[in-house]
Amino acid sequence: MLVLPRHRSALESNVWLGFLSVKNNCSSLQVYWNVPSKVCHSRKVSIPLEQFGITHNKGHEFLGDQIVIFYEYDFGYFPYYLDYNAETPINGGLPQNCPIDKHLIRVSQQIREAIPREDFSGIAVIDFEEWRPLYQLNWGKKAVYRRESIRLVRKQYPQISEKSAEEMAKKEFNSAAKKVFLHTIALARQMRPYARWGFYGFPYCNYDAGNSETDMLCSEKFRKYNDEYVLLLTFFVFSKEFHIYIYRMFCSDKLRQLNNEIGCNTALLT
Repeated sequence: MLVLPRHRSALESNVWLGFLSVKNNCSSLQVYWNVPSKVCHSRKVSIPLEQFGITHNKGHEFLGDQIVIFYEYDFGYFPYYLDYNAETPINGGLPQNCPIDKHLIRVSQQIREAIPREDFSGIAVIDFEEWRPLYQLNWGKKAVYRRESIRLVRKQYPQISEKSAEEMAKKEFNSAAKKVFLHTIALARQMRPYARWGFYGFPYCNYDAGNSETDMLCSEKFRKYNDEYVLLLTFFVFSKEFHIYIYRMFCSDKLRQLNNEIGCNTALLT
């Protein structure tokens, strides 16, 4: 059952259900199929997507005229640490070390290759998950980005205090992360202005959201984090696209979590 929102919003969102994307402008629902099911047709297995009004790429290709996804590992020169190991930095490891000019040149080339039509108006997703563009949200395995940011500051200022080093590391990381994200999305929109661009996985919510049937909100802590994201990543203010993930379609907890993540009170319930 689909529960429509209790109020309208100007925001649109794309909700990822395994390999399904749901485009929701808070008043209508459109489903996108993002499975490379071309192989099924080659084996004479028919998937009646049209029968159910599901949008899909021509020829059931993975990248096509309706949906295109760019993954961090081969899109531009996104910096990250391989397997979260500080000894194996890729493209500088930290956003502070990102070769931004080189990155954007490659991004432009790859956009032209993946989306040859300048009037492309489908969904274009940038799937970047290695680190979060807010310093304090990089915990667990991702804490390597905090540690290495502090190490970078200490390398420049050996006598700096521990507190000052972390404050500077946080400031430098957030500034560099904003630059990488905003320059990338700005270039993408400039090149393909009719595409519905967005980053996958935003906004964030606590992993156990929806566990309680009486509490359908993200925690106060994560709501504050997302408020900080709006200030840090100003593309959210102008963006009409959120690409939100729900991996297990039939897990009631995850489906309830959808209500929290979209932010306009849409939910899919069992």
